[in-house]
Amino acid sequence: MNGFNQFIINFQLYIMGKKKAIMIFKGSTKKHWIRYVTGLDMAVNPADAYGVNQSNMIIKLLATVDSKYLQPGFAYKHLFIDKKPYAYPSFMTLKFVNGQERQYDMNISTFSNIKSEVEYINELVEFERSFAGQDDELDDEV
Repeated sequence: MNGFNQFIINFQLYIMGKKKAIMIFKGSTKKHWIRYVTGLDMAVNPADAYGVNQSNMIIKLLATVDSKYLQPGFAYKHLFIDKKPYAYPSFMTLKFVNGQERQYDMNISTFSNIKSEVEYINELVEFERSFAGQDDELDDEV
């Protein structure tokens, strides 16, 4: 925990000489880049070392992500590409709750670029859903 977060957690309010603790709710502000993704399909060429490394990283991330960040019915598919040329790229396809679908070449796109674009799409999806009156905030945690 960095110093700023530690300061926020240990912050106490003094009113009229009396110390009063403040409850800080942090659950509704949590967001994950995979929050509005309903499907993740990866087609990996075993000869593409960068694509294999990225797919392994995503598999580890999916194994450790908290289930409250995943959409109900989240579908994940991972397969190795057979009978393609040696230089054939690895692909990852993301499907979102609003029907949008994005395909990424895992040999060219870095994970940070993919993540930043998915976060931008998540903001658009969240705007659409809040505009339609749907509340997607997570429950508060103390």
